[in-house]
Amino acid sequence: MITRASLLLSVWLALICNAIEVRAADARNGGTRPQSNVQRIIGQVQQRKFVALQPPIANLRLTTIKRQEARSVLSGELDLSTYDGEAVMVEGVIDGGWVYEARIVDRAGPILTAVVRELFRKQAP
Repeated sequence: MITRASLLLSVWLALICNAIEVRAADARNGGTRPQSNVQRIIGQVQQRKFVALQPPIANLRLTTIKRQEARSVLSGELDLSTYDGEAVMVEGVIDGGWVYEARIVDRAGPILTAVVRELFRKQAP
């Protein structure tokens, strides 16, 4: 039987491994690091919509445009159809129900998606 503690440990280890991989990828890209206002959000995609789990923020939408860009936020909205049913990590700037400059930095496989779903089952907004 899988206990909540073992699920937490599994997710914690997965997040540590992901952080190491993201830092390695940052180093490969010339050492660029996220700006201080850029956040990483763990969530899952359900019916082409992003559901933020950590931090638990309701009704977040993802767009590739910058906050001060002079065009519609909707014109840069990410198509999440290829991630449907998966846990993902998004990086971007949260403001007014949108994640600006959003990009998917990682997607979980079936096992980790199931662990994330179980771990955050009662915490979803």
